[in-house]
Amino acid sequence: IVDLFLIPAMDREADMRFTAGDTDYNVAWILLTFLGIFGVHRMYQGKWITGIIYLFTGGLFLLGVLRF
Repeated sequence: IVDLFLIPAMDREADMRFTAGDTDYNVAWILLTFLGIFGVHRMYQGKWITGIIYLFTGGLFLLGVLRF
């Protein structure tokens, strides 16, 4: 019952604290699902260095894809 009163306030606080960015995480998840071994999802998020590392190492030898 207490959560019924706390959650709306927490939601308003989160809306004020965090703003939407340029990255759509639904697209990132889809890219991870189909092209994760190539690091395309990392490059999409603007993390070019780790994206290139994923590309050349096969997703950090598949461990990076399984972890993310």
